Amino acid sequence: MQQSIKQKILSLLDQHRIMTIATLRPDGWPQATTVGYVSDGLTLYFLCGLDSQKARNLARDDRVSLTINDDPSDILQITGLSMAGHARPVEDRAEAARILALMPLKYPDCLPLPIPMPTPDQVRIFCVTPSVISVLDYSKGFGHTDLVTAEGPMGVTIRSGAVYFAIVFLVGFALGALRTLVMAPRPSDTLAVLLEAPVILTVGWFVATWCIGRFKVPAATLERLAMGGVALALLMVAELDVSLIFFH
Repeated sequence: MQQSIKQKILSLLDQHRIMTIATLRPDGWPQATTVGYVSDGLTLYFLCGLDSQKARNLARDDRVSLTINDDPSDILQITGLSMAGHARPVEDRAEAARILALMPLKYPDCLPLPIPMPTPDQVRIFCVTPSVISVLDYSKGFGHTDLVTAEGPMGVTIRSGAVYFAIVFLVGFALGALRTLVMAPRPSDTLAVLLEAPVILTVGWFVATWCIGRFKVPAATLERLAMGGVALALLMVAELDVSLIFFH
């Protein structure tokens, strides 16, 4: 995705606060509903009633389509977004509380809100990860659209896991070289490794936290375990390659 297109998408997401989202009913008919939303990068969040038709639809089929647009008086100022993606329920309470805290900020002229915000136990919060985004911009021509693909959850997991591996591996390699050249000749190898272990574990913890925030890894347990699994698999391959190269 070109950076200019991405910035246009992010700008439109920031400018608006209402979207129309379509889910699939059990009988196959699409159901379009107007909802408020907040965004974090290209990820969108919305909420609905615990037993609403949208929640029941998404429990069966997580595919969604949505539109975000306005109604300017100048035809050349027409802009909007259309997206297709997947919606998953936000089950982590900390993430749910963060999303609910962001909702009122979309209405700065009404703060504090005249009604209390619901708690995570009173609503269902969904996270929408777009797969395809269509950017409508009449200033580029009548009905002009730019169609782009967005990185899905699997792509985010693989990329974050690869970066997680690379940083930890480089730190571990540097510490291992330092241990071999400086420490190992003096204490025993076992003691040197024991002294190194807390450092590498601490680095791994902070790098994992940074990767989750940097790449917006979903809070779902499966995605975060997958990120760690990717990093671990790459680490095992790298360790094998290094041992074959230097100790064969």
